[in-house]
Amino acid sequence: TEIYTLSLHDALPIWIPLFPPTLMPSITYVPFILLSGWLGGCGPSLLTTALCTLESLYFATPPTHSFEVSDPRSWVALGALAFTGLVTSLLFDHVARSRQEDREMAEMRAQLAGEVEARYRLLESVIQNSPPAIALLRGPSFTIEMANPAYQALSPKELMTGRTVAEVWPEAAALVVPLLGVVRDSGKVYHATGMPVPLHRGPGAPVEERYFDFSYVPLARVAPGDDARVLVVAIEVTEQKRAEAELHATYFELATIHASAPVVLFVVNSDLRVEKANEIG
Repeated sequence: TEIYTLSLHDALPIWIPLFPPTLMPSITYVPFILLSGWLGGCGPSLLTTALCTLESLYFATPPTHSFEVSDPRSWVALGALAFTGLVTSLLFDHVARSRQEDREMAEMRAQLAGEVEARYRLLESVIQNSPPAIALLRGPSFTIEMANPAYQALSPKELMTGRTVAEVWPEAAALVVPLLGVVRDSGKVYHATGMPVPLHRGPGAPVEERYFDFSYVPLARVAPGDDARVLVVAIEVTEQKRAEAELHATYFELATIHASAPVVLFVVNSDLRVEKANEIG
């Protein structure tokens, strides 16, 4: 910090006596105290106050060129000058501290904003490059803020970003929107396995019952008052469910044939031991 002071030698040639004479000739030193406090802060302002008070006592207070005071009222003027300098110094110190705190807060906010931006970019990179279908929902209406290619592939020609879940998937809104609301309000993760969800595969396409393993993950708010966000992570298992249904149907058909066959039927293992026989057997 640079320190600005006014010495007796500097102040002497620029002191201007007042006409007509006054009981407070020291008032002419106040601008120097203010200037010193503005440029240097509390320390230089206090030093200038002390020097100006002494200089006023020596040069401006009768009898001049002496540290004696002939009129006791002159002490009031000198006291007023010293008090003004003290108050001014404290005020400038408060202003300087406030400015420093504002700078520190601004730096902290900038640093926090940078960290938030970096984390958001990392999250975006993870979402865009993940095999599961991932979407980031924001706000009370669950607007799709971001969707990766796998999520877009659920309905390839459907416009998703910037639209709400109910607008993109109207046939599923009655099922998924309440679940999203519970996750957002409770702050707890929701998991589902093999859950049937009615969805279409494109604009104008018929609604199909599709199966998903999915999770709804509530995300912490970045700042007070910020919109709540929910992360959707889903894997479609429709083909697996259909394969399982076909397998069960085939097994049931074989079991029916085995039970109702008019001949003896045996099921043996690799050691040729009978494991199962129909009623006739």
